[in-house]
Amino acid sequence: MTKICCVCSKVEEDGDWITDCVTSATKRFTHGYCPACYDDVMEDLGRIVNMRNSVRPPVVQGVSNYDIADVCA
Repeated sequence: MTKICCVCSKVEEDGDWITDCVTSATKRFTHGYCPACYDDVMEDLGRIVNMRNSVRPPVVQGVSNYDIADVCA
């Protein structure tokens, strides 16, 4: 099965990712990421995770969340 990048549409041919590729209509494709797009996506994901972790509400000492027993009682 031939891999095609879901971001930039490069096609993997013999281990190389190429832009200009002539393919036959009988080839089967699977989508994924080329190495460059994968690195970009992982970098963006890291930024999102760091941003999300930095805006979490502070933990207040002595205050606990409800236990399931409190809710079901």
